[in-house]
Amino acid sequence: MEVVPSTAPNVMAVVQGGDGATLFQFDTVHRSTDAGATWQAFDRPRLLQPPDSTDGPTGDEASMMWSLLAPDGSLLVNIDGWPGQQDGASSDHFVGLYTTRGADWSELLPLSSLPSSSHPERPSGFRLGDYTVTGSGRLQLWVHDNGQRLYQSPGLHEAGWAEVPAR
Repeated sequence: MEVVPSTAPNVMAVVQGGDGATLFQFDTVHRSTDAGATWQAFDRPRLLQPPDSTDGPTGDEASMMWSLLAPDGSLLVNIDGWPGQQDGASSDHFVGLYTTRGADWSELLPLSSLPSSSHPERPSGFRLGDYTVTGSGRLQLWVHDNGQRLYQSPGLHEAGWAEVPAR
């Protein structure tokens, strides 16, 4: 199990995974909206594919790199791979950042506003560097890719990621 960092007041989450010896298998997510007094389980939320994909929703168990709760109660998950996929191999399913529609955690959708990876053949390589909630309540992310480029988001669902000069 993995506790999900939260930026949402009174919202807590725990992700339960499979047997991933080296990868954490994204399986069930448990959410509390009352600071842990009660919990709701979402068994393997459906991972929807981008609109330009020929794949439909998948119930396959995916490997998760990290997750985060946004101030609006939505869940952000970085899916790193799918069953049978070797590191660096292509996949029929979208790999990368997914998000829920607010508090509805039954489905995860690919996050449409992503920076361009310095490794286009492996867009899932985004690692969470840091995050903060701005004074206006927006979730701002800093992610880096396999090429070690650092990017800053203007807000979770906003386009316009900017590369940040870093060493």
